[in-house]
Amino acid sequence: MKVFLLVLCFMIPVLSFAQEDTLWFDKEWKPCKKTKGQFYRIAEQQQGGYLIRDYYRETNRLQMLGFSTTREPLHLEGKCTYYSPNGKKEMEGYYRHDVKVGAWTTWTPGGDSTIVNEDRIEAPKKPRIIKKGPLIYAPGHPFSVLARTKAVGFFIIEDTYFLTFSLGPELMYGKHSLGIDGSWFRWRNEQDNSDDEGMYSQYELRSWLHLDYKYTFLSFDPSMIEVYFNAYDKIGNYQMWYDRYEEYDFGTRDMSFLNSTAKGTFNEPGLGFGIRKYLLGSRFGIDCSANLGYRFSDNNERTVISATETAFRDHVKQERFLFYMRLNLFYNFGK
Repeated sequence: MKVFLLVLCFMIPVLSFAQEDTLWFDKEWKPCKKTKGQFYRIAEQQQGGYLIRDYYRETNRLQMLGFSTTREPLHLEGKCTYYSPNGKKEMEGYYRHDVKVGAWTTWTPGGDSTIVNEDRIEAPKKPRIIKKGPLIYAPGHPFSVLARTKAVGFFIIEDTYFLTFSLGPELMYGKHSLGIDGSWFRWRNEQDNSDDEGMYSQYELRSWLHLDYKYTFLSFDPSMIEVYFNAYDKIGNYQMWYDRYEEYDFGTRDMSFLNSTAKGTFNEPGLGFGIRKYLLGSRFGIDCSANLGYRFSDNNERTVISATETAFRDHVKQERFLFYMRLNLFYNFGK
């Protein structure tokens, strides 16, 4: 008897906690008190979200089993299964950012299964919780807005440095998207003497608008990876100049060339492929593409040969192929 009472004392707090951890819903899936509940939810916290089990109150059988990044309201991710009141499967498929994707399987009361395409999925017979989405998109609509950016500084070899950043929006509709970025890129190459002392640096600065179109032709739903074809154009301007280090003594050497400059414009259309990877249970992600472009440039060059001689070359035309890697971080407001 004492053992039973001791176990009961330990069980009372556990049962009380379980009672408080249960969410109750009425027949329209609106939160309510237990006395009016037609369904109830048990959410088991896991890494990145919750394992959601919804039950019919009358039979205590599963109504839905899935994973959500939030406890209530739901934001479903990954595989999800719905059950009829008799306990048999009713519908099963995958969610991405709380939107049904891919093919879903439905079952009739007799147990026959049917594959339903994504574009023809009908809404569940029982409405789920009404969620308030961001103002810039309609929940469940294929249109969404994505913000993308980067800021990176690095070097390739000693005394050669790069700094770049970009920022812009991307509009997505289904498998298609259009984006535009403002981008800035700076390159510096430091020239040293035999004692590894800095003498002067050569600088290059490019700024441009980056416009692109993407078509997503592969989507791996559970891993939240999208593979796309990319067509882009970069339109911008270019500058080159030198900067000497005042503390370095050049002696009698003629350093007139340090006054040389170049300015111009360029246009670079190109094609490529890329991968967009969402972080699990998040609207954040990484977008990386490999592209091949063809650059047309028009430069005005001023080359200082000596203190008394300067050469000018206006509208110097150049054309060449360039391999281009592009990396962005993004946040999708509408998925």
